[in-house]
Amino acid sequence: MLSSWSTQQDCCGWRGVKCDNITTRVTQLSLPCSTIPPTYIDEEDKSHCLTGSIYLSLLLLEFEFLNYLDLSNNDFLAIKFDSMHSQNCHNLSVATPPRQCVNSSALRYLDLSLNENLAMNSLQWLCFISSLEYLNLNGINLHKETNWLQLVTMLPSLSELRMDGCQLKDLSPSLQYANFTALRVLDLSKNKFYSELPKWLFNLSCGISDIYLYSSSLRGQLPKALLNLQLLEALILESNNLSGPIPNWLGELEHLQYLNLVRN
Repeated sequence: MLSSWSTQQDCCGWRGVKCDNITTRVTQLSLPCSTIPPTYIDEEDKSHCLTGSIYLSLLLLEFEFLNYLDLSNNDFLAIKFDSMHSQNCHNLSVATPPRQCVNSSALRYLDLSLNENLAMNSLQWLCFISSLEYLNLNGINLHKETNWLQLVTMLPSLSELRMDGCQLKDLSPSLQYANFTALRVLDLSKNKFYSELPKWLFNLSCGISDIYLYSSSLRGQLPKALLNLQLLEALILESNNLSGPIPNWLGELEHLQYLNLVRN
């Protein structure tokens, strides 16, 4: 995958590397692994993909102007975030992270999805990347991170959150408010929540447009509080355990273009 990374060529010409035209500083690293979809018999072959540990703190320290990082569909085994300020982020029960955790990176786009063997027991490192606008962790096992919702709401610019198939269990259904301030797209599909749709979802004031919650073991009826989400364009609730009627008031969501309630 790194065959073009030769000292005989300027690094801005390497595969997956993009630099600023004026400063020539590295701004993007895009190294997703291309694989052939597995058959029913064989597993997906990732022997040619990147592996080992992602030293995220080193990446962000060395690549001061890095705003885009795509390492999706590789075979990384661990993510490490070591920092001399890391002790300041250990207690994230407070509403706002300590000052040392804020604006310590220019990174706006992070895609680590489909690294199925990536061991990630905690998301506390997110507090060092408060500039994130796009976060994709699809397919990563996060069942040990019980505080995921509070941690992702500490990203004030986050507009797209994808945590499909992360083995999440707690959707905090009784929580009234979640402090998303810029969220437009939310994908929490293929998790095991075994709860009703959460109250905080209907109280979002950020103008969310797309909600994907298919195959997430949701139950109960569609609450009329959905009408609070007046900018909603896509509502995907396929393959859950929802019950009751499909309400007429759904027609009051004037921007709704795509509604999927199949297999409930």
